[in-house]
Amino acid sequence: MRASVGRLGRLNTFDNYSQGPQYTASVGYTGNLTVPGYNAIGVLARPYSTGWVGYGIPWSYSNQLNLGTDASLLNNRLHLSVDWYLKQEKNLLIGIPAFAEYGYKQSIESGMALNNSGIDVSVSANIIRNTKFGWASSLNLNHNANKLKALPRGLSQITIDNKLLKVGSPVDQYWLLTNDGIYKSESEIPVINGQPLKYNGIALHAGDPRWRDINGDNVIDNNDKTLKGHSMPRISGGYDNTFRYGNWNLNVNLYFNLGRDLIHQEMANRFDFINREGNSDVNSVKEITFWEKRGDYSKYPLYNPWSTVIPYRVDQDLFLENASFLKLRTISIGYDLTRAMHLKKIKLTRFYVYVTANNVFTITPYTGQDPELVNYDGYDTGYGLPIPRTYTLGVKMEL
Repeated sequence: MRASVGRLGRLNTFDNYSQGPQYTASVGYTGNLTVPGYNAIGVLARPYSTGWVGYGIPWSYSNQLNLGTDASLLNNRLHLSVDWYLKQEKNLLIGIPAFAEYGYKQSIESGMALNNSGIDVSVSANIIRNTKFGWASSLNLNHNANKLKALPRGLSQITIDNKLLKVGSPVDQYWLLTNDGIYKSESEIPVINGQPLKYNGIALHAGDPRWRDINGDNVIDNNDKTLKGHSMPRISGGYDNTFRYGNWNLNVNLYFNLGRDLIHQEMANRFDFINREGNSDVNSVKEITFWEKRGDYSKYPLYNPWSTVIPYRVDQDLFLENASFLKLRTISIGYDLTRAMHLKKIKLTRFYVYVTANNVFTITPYTGQDPELVNYDGYDTGYGLPIPRTYTLGVKMEL
Protein backbone atom coordinates (compact mmCIF):
# COMPACT_ATOMS: atom_id res chain seq x y z
CA MET A 1 0.00 0.00 0.00
CA ARG A 2 1.17 3.54 -0.62
CA ALA A 3 -0.12 7.09 -0.29
CA SER A 4 1.23 10.51 -1.13
CA VAL A 5 -0.03 14.05 -0.75
CA GLY A 6 1.52 17.36 -1.67
CA ARG A 7 1.25 20.80 -3.20
CA LEU A 8 3.13 21.79 -6.35
CA GLY A 9 3.60 25.47 -7.09
CA ARG A 10 3.46 26.49 -10.75
CA LEU A 11 5.55 29.54 -11.56
CA ASN A 12 4.27 31.53 -14.51
CA THR A 13 6.48 30.55 -17.43
CA PHE A 14 5.47 33.76 -19.22
CA ASP A 15 6.80 36.40 -16.84
CA ASN A 16 4.75 39.22 -18.36
CA TYR A 17 1.75 38.02 -16.36
CA SER A 18 3.59 38.65 -13.08
CA GLN A 19 4.59 42.20 -14.03
CA GLY A 20 1.13 43.69 -13.80
CA PRO A 21 -0.22 46.38 -16.15
CA GLN A 22 2.28 47.26 -18.83
CA TYR A 23 2.96 48.69 -22.21
CA THR A 24 4.10 46.17 -24.79
CA ALA A 25 6.08 46.09 -27.99
CA SER A 26 4.61 43.89 -30.67
CA VAL A 27 7.85 43.50 -32.57
CA GLY A 28 7.71 39.74 -32.09
CA TYR A 29 11.29 38.86 -32.93
CA THR A 30 12.18 37.61 -29.45
CA GLY A 31 8.83 36.33 -28.27
CA ASN A 32 8.92 38.72 -25.29
CA LEU A 33 6.16 41.30 -25.52
CA THR A 34 7.93 43.79 -23.26
CA VAL A 35 10.84 44.54 -25.58
CA PRO A 36 11.09 48.39 -25.39
CA GLY A 37 12.10 48.94 -28.97
CA TYR A 38 13.41 47.57 -32.21
CA ASN A 39 16.52 48.89 -33.95
CA ALA A 40 16.51 51.91 -31.62
CA ILE A 41 12.94 52.79 -32.63
CA GLY A 42 10.37 52.97 -29.87
CA VAL A 43 7.39 50.70 -30.55
CA LEU A 44 5.50 50.82 -27.25
CA ALA A 45 1.77 50.21 -27.40
CA ARG A 46 -1.00 49.05 -25.14
CA PRO A 47 -1.52 45.23 -25.19
CA TYR A 48 -4.95 45.42 -26.80
CA SER A 49 -4.69 42.14 -28.72
CA THR A 50 -2.92 40.27 -25.92
CA GLY A 51 -5.18 41.46 -23.15
CA TRP A 52 -5.19 43.53 -19.99
CA VAL A 53 -3.06 42.08 -17.19
CA GLY A 54 -4.17 43.12 -13.72
CA TYR A 55 -2.27 43.55 -10.47
CA GLY A 56 -1.13 40.88 -8.04
CA ILE A 57 -1.21 37.76 -10.23
CA PRO A 58 -0.35 34.94 -7.78
CA TRP A 59 1.31 31.61 -8.39
CA SER A 60 -1.02 28.86 -9.48
CA TYR A 61 -0.63 25.58 -7.61
CA SER A 62 -1.79 21.99 -7.67
CA ASN A 63 -2.95 19.94 -4.67
CA GLN A 64 -2.29 16.27 -5.38
CA LEU A 65 -3.39 13.12 -3.59
CA ASN A 66 -2.53 9.57 -4.64
CA LEU A 67 -3.56 6.25 -3.10
CA GLY A 68 -2.26 3.00 -4.53
CA THR A 69 -1.59 -0.64 -3.99
CA ASP A 70 0.63 -3.26 -5.60
CA ALA A 71 0.07 -6.99 -5.35
CA SER A 72 1.96 -10.05 -6.50
CA LEU A 73 0.08 -13.36 -6.68
CA LEU A 74 0.51 -16.97 -7.76
CA ASN A 75 4.24 -17.18 -7.17
CA ASN A 76 4.86 -13.82 -8.86
CA ARG A 77 3.08 -14.92 -12.02
CA LEU A 78 0.38 -12.25 -11.62
CA HIS A 79 1.10 -8.59 -10.80
CA LEU A 80 -1.56 -5.99 -10.07
CA SER A 81 -1.18 -2.25 -9.56
CA VAL A 82 -4.05 0.15 -8.83
CA ASP A 83 -3.77 3.91 -8.27
CA TRP A 84 -6.44 6.50 -7.50
CA TYR A 85 -5.49 10.15 -7.85
CA LEU A 86 -6.96 13.60 -7.34
CA LYS A 87 -5.40 16.77 -8.70
CA GLN A 88 -6.85 20.14 -7.75
CA GLU A 89 -5.53 22.94 -9.94
CA LYS A 90 -5.92 26.36 -8.28
CA ASN A 91 -5.39 29.99 -9.35
CA LEU A 92 -5.17 29.13 -13.04
CA LEU A 93 -4.98 32.07 -15.46
CA ILE A 94 -7.67 32.57 -18.07
CA GLY A 95 -8.53 35.33 -20.51
CA ILE A 96 -12.01 36.67 -19.76
CA PRO A 97 -13.70 38.72 -22.52
CA ALA A 98 -13.70 42.18 -20.92
CA PHE A 99 -12.76 45.85 -21.32
CA ALA A 100 -13.85 45.89 -24.96
CA GLU A 101 -14.91 49.52 -24.49
CA TYR A 102 -11.24 50.33 -23.91
CA GLY A 103 -10.07 48.32 -26.90
CA TYR A 104 -8.86 45.21 -25.07
CA LYS A 105 -9.65 41.74 -26.34
CA GLN A 106 -9.71 40.20 -22.87
CA SER A 107 -8.65 40.50 -19.27
CA ILE A 108 -6.14 37.92 -18.09
CA GLU A 109 -7.14 36.99 -14.55
CA SER A 110 -6.37 34.40 -11.91
CA GLY A 111 -8.95 32.29 -10.09
CA MET A 112 -9.90 29.36 -12.30
CA ALA A 113 -9.93 26.03 -10.48
CA LEU A 114 -10.10 22.58 -12.07
CA ASN A 115 -10.25 19.08 -10.62
CA ASN A 116 -8.93 15.94 -12.29
CA SER A 117 -9.57 12.58 -10.70
CA GLY A 118 -9.10 9.10 -12.01
CA ILE A 119 -7.83 5.60 -11.63
CA ASP A 120 -4.92 3.74 -13.22
CA VAL A 121 -4.96 -0.04 -13.34
CA SER A 122 -2.13 -2.26 -14.54
CA VAL A 123 -2.26 -6.06 -14.72
CA SER A 124 0.55 -8.27 -15.99
CA ALA A 125 0.77 -12.04 -15.99
CA ASN A 126 3.03 -14.89 -17.06
CA ILE A 127 0.15 -17.02 -18.29
CA ILE A 128 2.24 -19.87 -19.66
CA ARG A 129 5.91 -20.38 -18.97
CA ASN A 130 7.80 -23.53 -19.77
CA THR A 131 10.86 -24.47 -21.79
CA LYS A 132 8.97 -24.87 -25.08
CA PHE A 133 6.18 -22.30 -25.06
CA GLY A 134 5.59 -19.06 -23.18
CA TRP A 135 2.90 -16.39 -23.06
CA ALA A 136 3.19 -13.13 -21.12
CA SER A 137 0.41 -10.55 -21.17
CA SER A 138 -0.13 -7.07 -19.71
CA LEU A 139 -3.08 -4.68 -19.68
CA ASN A 140 -3.18 -1.07 -18.50
CA LEU A 141 -6.29 1.07 -18.15
CA ASN A 142 -6.84 4.71 -17.26
CA HIS A 143 -10.06 6.54 -16.45
CA ASN A 144 -9.96 10.30 -15.90
CA ALA A 145 -12.76 12.76 -15.17
CA ASN A 146 -12.39 16.54 -15.00
CA LYS A 147 -14.66 19.20 -13.57
CA LEU A 148 -14.45 22.99 -13.55
CA LYS A 149 -14.72 24.14 -9.93
CA ALA A 150 -14.40 27.93 -10.13
CA LEU A 151 -13.90 30.90 -12.44
CA PRO A 152 -12.43 34.35 -11.73
CA ARG A 153 -14.77 36.97 -10.20
CA GLY A 154 -17.05 34.19 -8.97
CA LEU A 155 -18.52 33.75 -12.44
CA SER A 156 -20.65 30.66 -13.03
CA GLN A 157 -19.80 30.44 -16.73
CA ILE A 158 -18.05 32.28 -19.55
CA THR A 159 -18.13 31.98 -23.32
CA ILE A 160 -14.89 32.13 -25.27
CA ASP A 161 -15.33 31.82 -29.03
CA ASN A 162 -17.14 28.49 -29.55
CA LYS A 163 -16.39 27.23 -26.04
CA LEU A 164 -18.58 27.36 -22.94
CA LEU A 165 -16.84 26.96 -19.60
CA LYS A 166 -19.44 26.21 -16.94
CA VAL A 167 -18.72 25.64 -13.27
CA GLY A 168 -19.67 22.10 -12.29
CA SER A 169 -19.24 20.71 -15.83
CA PRO A 170 -16.26 19.08 -17.58
CA VAL A 171 -14.04 21.40 -19.61
CA ASP A 172 -13.60 18.93 -22.48
CA GLN A 173 -17.22 19.05 -23.69
CA TYR A 174 -18.42 20.68 -26.91
CA TRP A 175 -20.99 23.51 -26.94
CA LEU A 176 -23.30 22.68 -29.82
CA LEU A 177 -26.66 23.21 -31.44
CA THR A 178 -28.85 20.09 -31.66
CA ASN A 179 -29.57 19.17 -35.28
CA ASP A 180 -32.82 17.31 -36.04
CA GLY A 181 -32.56 17.15 -39.85
CA ILE A 182 -33.79 19.52 -42.55
CA TYR A 183 -36.84 21.66 -43.28
CA LYS A 184 -38.14 20.24 -46.54
CA SER A 185 -40.85 22.87 -47.05
CA GLU A 186 -41.88 26.26 -45.70
CA SER A 187 -44.91 24.69 -43.98
CA GLU A 188 -42.63 22.71 -41.65
CA ILE A 189 -41.06 25.84 -40.13
CA PRO A 190 -42.64 26.75 -36.74
CA VAL A 191 -44.54 30.04 -36.64
CA ILE A 192 -45.43 31.83 -33.39
CA ASN A 193 -47.52 35.03 -33.42
CA GLY A 194 -46.98 35.30 -37.15
CA GLN A 195 -43.19 35.12 -36.81
CA PRO A 196 -41.26 32.16 -38.26
CA LEU A 197 -38.46 30.48 -36.34
CA LYS A 198 -35.26 32.49 -36.70
CA TYR A 199 -31.55 31.92 -36.30
CA ASN A 200 -29.98 35.01 -34.71
CA GLY A 201 -32.64 37.19 -36.33
CA ILE A 202 -32.55 35.47 -39.75
CA ALA A 203 -35.76 33.67 -40.70
CA LEU A 204 -35.31 29.99 -41.53
CA HIS A 205 -36.55 28.67 -44.87
CA ALA A 206 -36.95 25.36 -46.67
CA GLY A 207 -33.54 23.77 -47.13
CA ASP A 208 -32.24 25.06 -43.79
CA PRO A 209 -31.26 22.91 -40.79
CA ARG A 210 -33.87 21.86 -38.27
CA TRP A 211 -32.09 23.13 -35.17
CA ARG A 212 -33.82 22.41 -31.87
CA ASP A 213 -35.27 25.41 -30.02
CA ILE A 214 -34.24 24.29 -26.52
CA ASN A 215 -35.72 27.21 -24.56
CA GLY A 216 -38.81 27.61 -26.76
CA ASP A 217 -38.40 31.34 -27.49
CA ASN A 218 -38.78 30.89 -31.28
CA VAL A 219 -35.16 32.00 -31.80
CA ILE A 220 -32.15 29.76 -32.39
CA ASP A 221 -29.09 31.27 -30.74
CA ASN A 222 -26.40 30.45 -28.19
CA ASN A 223 -29.06 29.91 -25.53
CA ASP A 224 -30.09 26.78 -27.43
CA LYS A 225 -26.63 25.23 -27.37
CA THR A 226 -25.90 22.38 -24.97
CA LEU A 227 -22.75 20.71 -23.72
CA LYS A 228 -22.23 17.36 -25.43
CA GLY A 229 -19.59 14.67 -25.86
CA HIS A 230 -16.04 14.57 -24.55
CA SER A 231 -12.82 15.32 -26.42
CA MET A 232 -10.91 13.22 -23.90
CA PRO A 233 -11.50 9.45 -23.76
CA ARG A 234 -13.42 8.00 -20.85
CA ILE A 235 -11.07 4.99 -20.84
CA SER A 236 -7.70 4.63 -22.52
CA GLY A 237 -5.03 1.98 -22.32
CA GLY A 238 -2.88 -0.64 -23.95
CA TYR A 239 -2.76 -4.40 -24.22
CA ASP A 240 0.57 -6.20 -24.80
CA ASN A 241 1.14 -9.87 -25.52
CA THR A 242 4.43 -11.69 -25.96
CA PHE A 243 4.47 -15.26 -27.25
CA ARG A 244 7.49 -17.55 -27.33
CA TYR A 245 7.77 -20.87 -29.12
CA GLY A 246 11.23 -22.39 -29.20
CA ASN A 247 13.46 -19.77 -30.75
CA TRP A 248 10.52 -17.78 -32.16
CA ASN A 249 9.13 -14.65 -30.51
CA LEU A 250 5.95 -12.74 -31.35
CA ASN A 251 5.00 -9.42 -29.74
CA VAL A 252 1.65 -7.69 -30.28
CA ASN A 253 0.88 -4.20 -28.93
CA LEU A 254 -2.68 -2.82 -28.99
CA TYR A 255 -3.74 0.71 -27.99
CA PHE A 256 -7.31 1.94 -27.47
CA ASN A 257 -9.48 4.94 -26.59
CA LEU A 258 -13.09 4.46 -25.50
CA GLY A 259 -15.84 7.02 -24.98
CA ARG A 260 -14.19 9.78 -26.98
CA ASP A 261 -15.94 12.19 -29.38
CA LEU A 262 -14.57 14.42 -32.13
CA ILE A 263 -15.89 17.24 -34.29
CA HIS A 264 -15.42 16.27 -37.94
CA GLN A 265 -14.57 19.79 -39.06
CA GLU A 266 -13.16 18.60 -42.37
CA MET A 267 -16.64 17.50 -43.48
CA ALA A 268 -18.12 20.81 -42.34
CA ASN A 269 -15.50 22.60 -44.44
CA ARG A 270 -16.24 20.47 -47.51
CA PHE A 271 -19.96 21.20 -47.44
CA ASP A 272 -19.49 24.88 -46.52
CA PHE A 273 -17.54 25.64 -49.70
CA ILE A 274 -19.65 28.74 -50.40
CA ASN A 275 -18.27 30.56 -47.37
CA ARG A 276 -14.70 29.28 -47.69
CA GLU A 277 -13.51 29.44 -51.28
CA GLY A 278 -13.62 33.22 -51.44
CA ASN A 279 -11.27 33.66 -48.48
CA SER A 280 -7.66 34.66 -49.05
CA ASP A 281 -6.02 32.08 -46.78
CA VAL A 282 -4.69 28.54 -47.07
CA ASN A 283 -7.92 27.03 -45.70
CA SER A 284 -9.73 28.10 -48.87
CA VAL A 285 -7.40 26.06 -51.09
CA LYS A 286 -9.50 22.94 -51.48
CA GLU A 287 -7.03 21.11 -53.74
CA ILE A 288 -4.88 20.18 -50.72
CA THR A 289 -7.14 17.39 -49.53
CA PHE A 290 -10.41 17.70 -51.46
CA TRP A 291 -9.27 15.19 -54.09
CA GLU A 292 -9.47 12.53 -51.39
CA LYS A 293 -12.91 11.25 -50.48
CA ARG A 294 -13.06 11.11 -46.71
CA GLY A 295 -16.08 10.64 -44.51
CA ASP A 296 -19.57 9.29 -45.08
CA TYR A 297 -21.39 11.77 -47.34
CA SER A 298 -24.70 9.92 -47.04
CA LYS A 299 -25.19 10.89 -43.37
CA TYR A 300 -25.40 14.67 -44.03
CA PRO A 301 -28.57 16.43 -45.27
CA LEU A 302 -28.25 18.48 -48.45
CA TYR A 303 -28.92 21.97 -47.15
CA ASN A 304 -29.08 25.12 -49.23
CA PRO A 305 -25.38 26.08 -49.26
CA TRP A 306 -26.25 29.71 -50.10
CA SER A 307 -28.35 30.17 -46.96
CA THR A 308 -27.21 33.07 -44.78
CA VAL A 309 -27.63 30.96 -41.61
CA ILE A 310 -24.55 28.96 -42.73
CA PRO A 311 -26.23 25.54 -42.47
CA TYR A 312 -22.96 23.59 -42.37
CA ARG A 313 -21.54 25.53 -39.44
CA VAL A 314 -19.27 23.46 -37.24
CA ASP A 315 -20.93 24.31 -33.91
CA GLN A 316 -23.69 21.68 -34.18
CA ASP A 317 -23.90 18.01 -33.27
CA LEU A 318 -24.31 17.09 -36.94
CA PHE A 319 -20.51 16.81 -37.08
CA LEU A 320 -20.03 15.25 -33.63
CA GLU A 321 -18.87 11.64 -34.02
CA ASN A 322 -17.92 8.74 -31.81
CA ALA A 323 -14.15 8.46 -32.23
CA SER A 324 -13.39 5.47 -30.01
CA PHE A 325 -10.75 3.26 -31.59
CA LEU A 326 -8.60 0.18 -31.26
CA LYS A 327 -5.18 0.22 -32.94
CA LEU A 328 -2.70 -2.51 -33.60
CA ARG A 329 0.19 -0.22 -32.86
CA THR A 330 3.02 -2.72 -33.30
CA ILE A 331 3.50 -6.34 -34.25
CA SER A 332 6.95 -7.90 -34.24
CA ILE A 333 8.20 -11.40 -34.97
CA GLY A 334 11.75 -12.57 -34.46
CA TYR A 335 13.98 -15.64 -34.38
CA ASP A 336 16.98 -16.30 -32.13
CA LEU A 337 19.88 -17.69 -34.22
CA THR A 338 22.40 -17.73 -31.35
CA ARG A 339 22.54 -21.52 -31.11
CA ALA A 340 22.96 -21.86 -34.89
CA MET A 341 25.89 -19.42 -34.72
CA HIS A 342 27.53 -21.48 -31.96
CA LEU A 343 27.22 -24.63 -34.02
CA LYS A 344 29.16 -22.86 -36.76
CA LYS A 345 31.72 -21.81 -34.13
CA ILE A 346 30.88 -18.14 -34.50
CA LYS A 347 31.44 -16.62 -31.10
CA LEU A 348 28.44 -14.40 -30.43
CA THR A 349 26.63 -13.98 -27.13
CA ARG A 350 23.41 -13.37 -29.02
CA PHE A 351 22.25 -13.17 -32.64
CA TYR A 352 18.58 -12.24 -33.14
CA VAL A 353 16.74 -11.24 -36.33
CA TYR A 354 13.30 -9.66 -36.40
CA VAL A 355 10.74 -7.81 -38.53
CA THR A 356 8.37 -5.18 -37.13
CA ALA A 357 5.29 -3.46 -38.53
CA ASN A 358 3.99 -0.23 -36.95
CA ASN A 359 0.53 1.35 -37.24
CA VAL A 360 -0.88 -1.82 -38.77
CA PHE A 361 -4.63 -1.13 -38.60
CA THR A 362 -7.30 0.91 -36.81
CA ILE A 363 -10.82 -0.20 -35.91
CA THR A 364 -13.12 2.77 -35.28
CA PRO A 365 -16.65 4.01 -36.06
CA TYR A 366 -15.17 7.43 -36.88
CA THR A 367 -15.60 8.32 -40.56
CA GLY A 368 -12.58 10.65 -40.76
CA GLN A 369 -9.06 9.70 -41.67
CA ASP A 370 -7.59 8.91 -38.23
CA PRO A 371 -9.09 9.62 -34.78
CA GLU A 372 -5.61 10.49 -33.46
CA LEU A 373 -4.95 13.25 -36.03
CA VAL A 374 -6.94 16.01 -34.34
CA ASN A 375 -6.32 19.32 -32.63
CA TYR A 376 -5.90 19.36 -28.86
CA ASP A 377 -9.48 20.62 -28.50
CA GLY A 378 -10.98 17.69 -30.45
CA TYR A 379 -11.49 19.27 -33.90
CA ASP A 380 -10.39 17.29 -36.95
CA THR A 381 -9.50 19.84 -39.63
CA GLY A 382 -8.22 17.20 -42.06
CA TYR A 383 -4.77 18.80 -42.23
CA GLY A 384 -3.05 16.41 -39.83
CA LEU A 385 -0.15 14.51 -41.37
CA PRO A 386 -1.10 10.81 -41.61
CA ILE A 387 0.71 8.37 -39.35
CA PRO A 388 2.53 6.09 -41.82
CA ARG A 389 2.59 2.32 -41.71
CA THR A 390 6.24 1.36 -41.45
CA TYR A 391 8.17 -1.91 -41.66
CA THR A 392 11.52 -2.61 -40.03
CA LEU A 393 13.90 -5.50 -40.62
CA GLY A 394 16.58 -5.66 -37.95
CA VAL A 395 19.38 -7.69 -36.42
CA LYS A 396 20.50 -7.64 -32.76
CA MET A 397 23.98 -8.90 -31.96
CA GLU A 398 25.86 -9.16 -28.69
CA LEU A 399 29.55 -9.91 -29.06
